[in-house]
Amino acid sequence: MAYMIWSFVLWGFVILLIPAKRIRELWPVSFISVILLLVFDFTSIHLGLYRFNDNLINIGGIPFFYLMIGAAGGLLLLYFMRRVLLYNILIMVLYTGLLILAEYMFIRIGAFQHLDGYNLGYSFLLTLSGVIATVLLAIGVIGKERIFSYNGEPSKISREPKN
Repeated sequence: MAYMIWSFVLWGFVILLIPAKRIRELWPVSFISVILLLVFDFTSIHLGLYRFNDNLINIGGIPFFYLMIGAAGGLLLLYFMRRVLLYNILIMVLYTGLLILAEYMFIRIGAFQHLDGYNLGYSFLLTLSGVIATVLLAIGVIGKERIFSYNGEPSKISREPKN
C-alpha cells in the first residue's frame, strides 16, 4: 500500500511540474527506468540483499507500484538535467540521496527490508549506479538535444555563451 500511495504522489508531481509536451518528449525514460529497476532489483532480491514486504501486486517479488514510482522518478530526473556536467552530477547525487531517504522511510514502515549485512551505504552506491545508467541510456535512446533542450530552445542552465 505504501508504494501505491508514493506512486500517486510522484505522478502528481510529474503532472504538476512537467508540461505535457515535455512528458511526450521524455516518455521513453519511464520504460528505461522500469527495465533497469527490474534488472537491478530482481538480481538483488535473488542475491539475498533485500526484499520487498509490501506486495499488493508484484512482478518477480517487485511491487508493481514501486515500478510506477521508478517510471515517474525517471521523468522527474531527466526533466531537471541540463547541459552543465557538474550540475548534472549534483542532480544525480541529490536524487540518489532522496531515493535513499525514501528507502529508509519504507524500511521504517516495514515495506522494505535489508538482508545479510546490506545497508543504506551499499544501497546508495547501487542506486547511484542505477541513476547513472538511467541517464546514460536515456541520452542514448532519446538523444542529448531532446534531453538538454525544450521545444528546440537551449536549457535555462547552459554553458553556451549568450549573444
